[in-house]
Amino acid sequence: MKRNNRTHKINERRLRRIHSIWADVARMYIKAGKEAILAGEAASKSSTVSRKAVIFKGEMDFISRCILDRRNIETGGQLFGYWTEDGTPVILYAIGPGPRANHQVTFFNQDVDYLVKVGNILRNRYGLHHIGEWHSHHQLGLAKPSGHDSRNMTDVIKRRNLGEFLLCIGNCDNLSSSLNAFLCNSSECRSIKWDYVMTDSPLRQVIDYDLGRIICQPQVPKARHKDPTLNQ
Repeated sequence: MKRNNRTHKINERRLRRIHSIWADVARMYIKAGKEAILAGEAASKSSTVSRKAVIFKGEMDFISRCILDRRNIETGGQLFGYWTEDGTPVILYAIGPGPRANHQVTFFNQDVDYLVKVGNILRNRYGLHHIGEWHSHHQLGLAKPSGHDSRNMTDVIKRRNLGEFLLCIGNCDNLSSSLNAFLCNSSECRSIKWDYVMTDSPLRQVIDYDLGRIICQPQVPKARHKDPTLNQ
């Protein structure tokens, strides 16, 4: 009985922590949204609003480190978060390649067992959805999805009735990396801009601690971005 009570208290603490984190996320996003709206109104009241993807700087840093781990072969991972009511993808947690991922010069295949294990935990414990994929074209000189990437993504969206899905393509040289976002539906993938939240995701440290050694961490200790905004 004491053990059950202890487990119940741990679960209550975890739920309170998760609720607190989501409240922080909501406040951050509302603030960022208000600032974006004000900036847009100041620039032009008549211009149409373009779609953007929201990502925390800490997640961009994580992906940069993964890309710089493998500067001459492809690597990749998945993006977890949620969609807002207006269809904006918000990335709260990114993962890189699992221990059995297949890295080649012109293609990457994720470790499926790793993805399923981590994805289930992120969904069941933290309420995060799998909203996108990322992979690098390293130094191939292709900063957008290849024809194969686009066909594969649109086919998956159509087959699984996903509506929309985010596909991000990374590039690098020997010093720094970049990441471009593309919003895909059942017929096309089109480029969209990033809306950076210049802080760490409130879930990064919590999930990394919770999952411990389950999460594969990049070996490069520090991110380096081609976009100078992210190096501040």
